[in-house]
Amino acid sequence: MVYQGGYVRYLEQPQLGTFFQFKDNFAIVRENLGVFGQALLYVVLAGVLASAVSGITAGIGSILSTPFLMYFTGHIIGQLYLQLRPGTGPAADVALA
Repeated sequence: MVYQGGYVRYLEQPQLGTFFQFKDNFAIVRENLGVFGQALLYVVLAGVLASAVSGITAGIGSILSTPFLMYFTGHIIGQLYLQLRPGTGPAADVALA
């Protein structure tokens, strides 16, 4: 969850050092523990589903399930960012235009 907190902070300040500010990353997770817990649950469930597909197909399904899992994780982190920072994202850009 702390990685996700660092990633959300990185979206605002795109500098590598943002990931190493552990105190700030812990703080954002602690303040929004329910939201981060829900995001972690979704990512873990998607990982279980992807590994089940890979296991059923004798590893061949991992060719498709691995990119899906990466896409899904990125989507969840994006949704997490939008939930923590309302008024950002594509809809806000359209409203300003």
